[in-house]
Amino acid sequence: MQELVKLEQVTKEFEKRRIIEAVTCEIKKGEIWWIRGASGAGKTTFLRILMGLEEVSFGKVGRKKDLRFSAVFQENRLLEWCDAVENVEFVASDSIDREEIIENLQKVLPRECLFQPVSTLSGGMKRRVALVRAVIVDSDILVLDEPFTGLDEKAMRTAEEYILGERRGRTIVMASHQGEEKIFSDIAYRVLELRV
Repeated sequence: MQELVKLEQVTKEFEKRRIIEAVTCEIKKGEIWWIRGASGAGKTTFLRILMGLEEVSFGKVGRKKDLRFSAVFQENRLLEWCDAVENVEFVASDSIDREEIIENLQKVLPRECLFQPVSTLSGGMKRRVALVRAVIVDSDILVLDEPFTGLDEKAMRTAEEYILGERRGRTIVMASHQGEEKIFSDIAYRVLELRV
């Protein structure tokens, strides 16, 4: 399997407080990684390091040239005054037409929600819009930071099916609290446990 990202003895400190300590791993094409740990264990920081949005304090990060990431961040980062379709259109390439966007959104949301400002949607609905926005674009690695926040179990299962159905051979790196092991439970994944 092709190596996409290699972390060697990666350590991150904020104001002399160590958040991540000596993490070494190789993330390869097509793998699913689950980054687990309690709140404050450094999961979001790890994902930011992975994507090159955060510098390491010590250690090395090597990435395949021209590696493309798409992400669901901890915050939804939606344009609140736009509707769900417009939010996805904003990041989608010209090769993805409006009908394809609507079709993708309808896999996780009722159609009547797609054309109203996202400011009027519930937290769980906004999360699903953010999820579609990340999944629909072309990328090599799909990064999911707490992707199921605000979702009940039924919506979580629908979101899981959507992610896997639209995976297209991509690597998935997902950060989540412990206790969500039932998600992706039917497929093999690698686990990186971060501790506070």
